[in-house]
Amino acid sequence: MKPWQKGLDLDYLIAQTKRFSHYNSFSLSPFSEVKKNNIPDMLLNDTFRCIDDVCVFTQRTVKMPSNINMYQNVCFGQKMKDDVVIENLSFENFDRGQLFVEYLNDIKQPTWIETWTEDEPTNAILKSSNAKKIGTKISTFAELKDYWFLDVASFFGGRDHPVVPDYEFYNLAKLKLNSSLIEPLVNSIRTKLNILPEFINHYSNYNKGKSWSAISLRGYRPEPEFMTKPSEMNNKWKEENKDLQFEMQDTTLYKEFPEVRELVSMLNAEEIHRIRFMKLSKGQGELQRHTDLVDEDSGIANGKLMRIHFPIVTNENVLFNSWRVTGEKQTEHMKTGEAWFLDTRKPHRAINGGEEDRTHLVIDVVANESVRSLL
Repeated sequence: MKPWQKGLDLDYLIAQTKRFSHYNSFSLSPFSEVKKNNIPDMLLNDTFRCIDDVCVFTQRTVKMPSNINMYQNVCFGQKMKDDVVIENLSFENFDRGQLFVEYLNDIKQPTWIETWTEDEPTNAILKSSNAKKIGTKISTFAELKDYWFLDVASFFGGRDHPVVPDYEFYNLAKLKLNSSLIEPLVNSIRTKLNILPEFINHYSNYNKGKSWSAISLRGYRPEPEFMTKPSEMNNKWKEENKDLQFEMQDTTLYKEFPEVRELVSMLNAEEIHRIRFMKLSKGQGELQRHTDLVDEDSGIANGKLMRIHFPIVTNENVLFNSWRVTGEKQTEHMKTGEAWFLDTRKPHRAINGGEEDRTHLVIDVVANESVRSLL
């Protein structure tokens, strides 16, 4: 018997883990999945709960208040001391889901219930209860989790929750720009792509088959081949490059593309950060579902970095997916002559199913009301 089993039979632990199969089917990371190694602690800490053969979950009581953030510092809820929190909710029998609703109604403390946003049958049961969906949390692994709150009436009334600004709910949106002004600039850029040096493979873990690459017009070094954002890199990389100076600047290649400056001027931005040509290889080149939450600067609020795409070379089989906080997958084909905002903090994916490499001009601009007015 292994020490982690803590005296519990392995077959029993495996059987209990299988009860979380429905919950685990939505997990995109090793940290959210319930494994057999987790079961002993659940049992010994008295957080494991089950309702007959209907569902299993964990339940705990909050000891210290904490915010619930959509991402970064965008708060939509607060767990208060003595609140109940129900997590890892996995149904085995949805037809008897009302038993879980009755269980909730018997709890006498304010209660938070976490569910996967894309778990429609579980959320249908929550909708039939008195719990109210307060917001959605997005993980660095591109997971979406809904947070439901079951209030307890008191003399002072119900609990108020922070209000998230409307602009935080944009995912993938075409900018209100004149395509007749964009198209000739894009056409001119396209004729000069052959002067670009070899694109550099992007360091993203989600770069499937090394099909995503880039070259810089503006970045943290003068070399076009340097398209890295130092703050995103791990400590090993930072130690290896500690003697280099990093500051925002035009690369030696930018002067060859004055058309890009004209496109930038259309964005109403007071400050520009990185500008890159980004290529996605033909024949099912793919950037897998992910978020860019590792970049703490990304966002849409004032001072954050908004990402804008100008398609330069594309085909009808290049598709972008972006997942809304409702769990709905938005699918778009960005055409030449258009400009698009992509909120990279939300789960997104790109695939090139065509027979020609896709090249986009990607510009990071500092957000303000003027830039947001283009959405």
